[in-house]
Amino acid sequence: MARISSAHRAGSAIASSVGDAAIVLPTQERQPETSVTLQTKGNPLNDGFKKFIDSTREKYHVPGVAIGVVHGDETYLSGYGHATLDGKVAVTPETLFYIGSITKSTVGAILLHVLESTVESDKPLTLNSKIHDIIPGDFLLSDDYTTRHATLKDALVHRLGYPRHDMSYGGPGFTVKDAVRSLRHLPMSAELREKFQYFNIGFMVLQHVIESITGKFLGEIYEEAFFGPLGMTSSTVELSKARDTIPHTLAEGSAYSSLTKTINPQPWWDSCVVGDGGVITNVADMTKYLRAMINGGAGLPISEESYKTLTSPVIIGDAMPAKYRTTPLYAAGWFVSSYRGHHYVYHSGAVPGFTAMAGYFPDLKWGAVVTTNADLSGIIASETVFYRLVDDFLEVPEDDRVDSTEKWENLLNSREESYLKGREKAFPSIPDPPLPHSLPLQDYAGTYFHPAYRSLTFAVALPESDIPVAEGTASVLHAVKDQSEWDIVFDLEHVSGEHFICYLNTLARSPMLQEAVKAEFVVGPDGKVARLGIEFESSLKDKIWFDRA
Repeated sequence: MARISSAHRAGSAIASSVGDAAIVLPTQERQPETSVTLQTKGNPLNDGFKKFIDSTREKYHVPGVAIGVVHGDETYLSGYGHATLDGKVAVTPETLFYIGSITKSTVGAILLHVLESTVESDKPLTLNSKIHDIIPGDFLLSDDYTTRHATLKDALVHRLGYPRHDMSYGGPGFTVKDAVRSLRHLPMSAELREKFQYFNIGFMVLQHVIESITGKFLGEIYEEAFFGPLGMTSSTVELSKARDTIPHTLAEGSAYSSLTKTINPQPWWDSCVVGDGGVITNVADMTKYLRAMINGGAGLPISEESYKTLTSPVIIGDAMPAKYRTTPLYAAGWFVSSYRGHHYVYHSGAVPGFTAMAGYFPDLKWGAVVTTNADLSGIIASETVFYRLVDDFLEVPEDDRVDSTEKWENLLNSREESYLKGREKAFPSIPDPPLPHSLPLQDYAGTYFHPAYRSLTFAVALPESDIPVAEGTASVLHAVKDQSEWDIVFDLEHVSGEHFICYLNTLARSPMLQEAVKAEFVVGPDGKVARLGIEFESSLKDKIWFDRA
């Protein structure tokens, strides 16, 4: 429902600060460089490329794709497919899409702009300023040391010590203050600065900090310090503005279900929580941002030092190196790596119904952005298209290119199998026959509450046809949680004793969320159900426990 100078090149050593210490990554063998000049190579979005896009869209069930490419002073834009699921509106370079976690790099730039504005004040702030000193009443964490020592940089580079907790936030009326104040109720899975753990709520913290310093909604700061200076006139973080004010079509988000073989609309609602992934834009505007980054931050109201900070690596990311790409490092909302021997800066983005991929090669003055109105299948399509553009530009021979088809098909098959066989994988050994639950199933129905994850209300229901319950299962405990980034569906099937398997899905049946996780009830000494635990985060030692309301 997420995300966001020392030039990094193969053959050079990179110093990354982790807390107060510094680590030096081992020198990596330099990849042979492809000879590239700034001489114009012509429009890469030609008829042959269109055939590739059309086949990719069809293969991965993606309604629409938009692409922007910059090279030196040249800009190339194109749209493919449909912005709406009825097929009546074509995608153009002006079509608006959510770009998800690519938003994080823009928040990094805005944060640095706001910090620079405090330099002459009584209390100048930097990335090393402690968050608790800025928003003391709200920033109280589940660990006292982290509360007192966590800095803006820690939130910016995903090292606050929390797992994702993506099921906890969002929904109508939810604010960034709510998000920040929920942290005191969320368990941590690591110590402060111990390791990189991608954490969307950290960027909600940064939004709250920016708004607290300026006294303005982040959307206003975007207009003043980002969209305005860069001439991104069609961009916004307000859904109502994208729908009603900007004279371009907002694409309709979608989710493809491999179980039902259908493409379903993915609704989205307006929210003031935008720091983690709320930017709505088009590829025409995004190429202006990429060009600004390629050209040393030209147009951004930040200093040269702050511009360098945006792409200066701080921590090792959690992704493994891939063929021709070195281990990703994380900076201020950007991943930094080396691809085929070239300094490479990039980030992907995904929210329900939309995905995007953006990246650039500063030394080559080249960058590209790909947006789609599909979620998990869109992730695959956007990355496939992006690297095809890169390899075409670098003139990589066909026999030296990486075919990611097998990787993605394995991923899709693995996710589907984990969902379909979730019961067997979560509970490999149970009694035969299974132990009955202590009480009638109806007695487990009702409302359960967690102070961060909020309320879940279950009712006994017939299982939907696409839920992989065991043969003979006549009823499940069913709930729909609308207090989230999207409508999450819970179906609890009894396994043995007080143990259940929890099938997670969305109303749109998005495979981005489709999971099967452990759940457990606790019956109190009074013979009534007292608690419900759900294993939302595998990195935690315990489940998230809800009390019976």
